[in-house]
Amino acid sequence: MQIILIVETRASCESDYRYIKSTIDYFYVERSYKLSKVFARSKAELIRSDKKIAALKANYSGDSAVIICADYDAPNDPLNREIERYCHTHSCELVWMNVDVEEVFWGRCVLSRDKNKESIRFLTKKHSIMPSLTTINVKDPTLRHPASNLLPVLDKYLKRKIY
Repeated sequence: MQIILIVETRASCESDYRYIKSTIDYFYVERSYKLSKVFARSKAELIRSDKKIAALKANYSGDSAVIICADYDAPNDPLNREIERYCHTHSCELVWMNVDVEEVFWGRCVLSRDKNKESIRFLTKKHSIMPSLTTINVKDPTLRHPASNLLPVLDKYLKRKIY
């Protein structure tokens, strides 16, 4: 199984990807899957990655699941509905981060200039943070803040570790 993560972050930063990969490493059985990533520089670019997705699928001989990870930072933004429609018509999974990945994992807002630094700091603190983190196991994160449906989506494809 190949998991293709499409995340809203610059390739030079990888901040959102660090949180999600740390979650996968912490909660799921190691490497019974291939993890591929596509970086989108903006929320709008999340649904404009068809060529990159096709290339990743073509270079993998097994099944692939595409998971788009999006910030739910503006509930009335028409782009949110567009992302939902895209996921539905392209058989992608949608992970919402309400309001954004930093609020979900840290419980607070992080300034844009500090996102990279804070994601690196998370890597050193993840073992003390992950066991009590309930914000990533919400079925409908659009109704609660901070919240994400990250674990319910990943559970469909990966096997959980037993703690």
